[in-house]
Parts: sequence; C-alpha cells; structure tokens
Amino acid sequence: MRKRISSVLWGLLFIAAGVGIVGHMAGAWEINLLFAGWWTLFLIVPALLGMVEHGIRIGNTIGLVLGVALLSCCRGWLPWEVLYRMLVPTVMILIGGVMVFKNLFHLNLGRVKVPNE
Repeated sequence: MRKRISSVLWGLLFIAAGVGIVGHMAGAWEINLLFAGWWTLFLIVPALLGMVEHGIRIGNTIGLVLGVALLSCCRGWLPWEVLYRMLVPTVMILIGGVMVFKNLFHLNLGRVKVPNE
C-alpha cells in the first residue's frame, strides 16, 4: 500500500512539474526554480517520501526537521543564530526519544511463541 502511495506522490510531482514548465513556457506564469533555499528540497522531499514509503523513522525525521529549519533560515523566516543554538539540543532530544521509545514501536503483537516439546 505504501509503495502505491509513493508512486502516486511521485507521479503527482512529475505532473505538477510538467504543468509548471508548460505554463512558464507559455507565459502564463513566472517560475523561478532557484529560489532562496531551493537546495533544501534535496533534504525535505526524500525525507517526506521516506516517511510515506517506510514509515516515520529517526533518519527521515532528522532529515525533514533539518531541511525545514535550513529552508526557514534561507527564506529569512528564522534567524541563523536560532538554528545554531537549537540544532544540537533538537538532535539530542530526537535521539534520546528514539532510545526511550524504541521498544514501544517494535512490539511483537499478535505473535505467539510456542515452546519446544
């Protein structure tokens, strides 16, 4: 099911990109692909697709948080100083949360152990 959702999302992304390019070429609108912080999409998009395809994990969560934080700084929504001060504590909280709650998300529910005879 998740693979299907991932395929649909990739398909919609390609359709939107194609429509955007055609509209730009026709003069219907102006598209500037190199906006401030465009490179952060290389962190954000794969993290979101990884969350859809494989579920929410520590790696894609850190990638998403870092990408959104960097995009916010590049766009001027968040001062760089705040990012520098908050980056290490945020990563520490995420890693600590994974260590504490890891066993809650990997329970073997529904499995019955049969003793050897």
